[in-house]
Amino acid sequence: MECWGDYVTYVKTRDAERVKPVSMGKIEELDTKKYEQNLQNVLEQFLDALDINWEEIKGMKRLDAFGI
Repeated sequence: MECWGDYVTYVKTRDAERVKPVSMGKIEELDTKKYEQNLQNVLEQFLDALDINWEEIKGMKRLDAFGI
């Protein structure tokens, strides 16, 4: 099996560099707003396929709000 490149893992940070290798990142440096935006973008696409609006559910915290 040939290897075509390296797999680099990183975290998004709030400092001037904006990213760091996972091994160097600290929890207090994480840019949580960026992670929330990424999660929202993914979930909106998923929810759209289910005909559910993100704005309707973003404040809900329990599954029983969906009648489950």
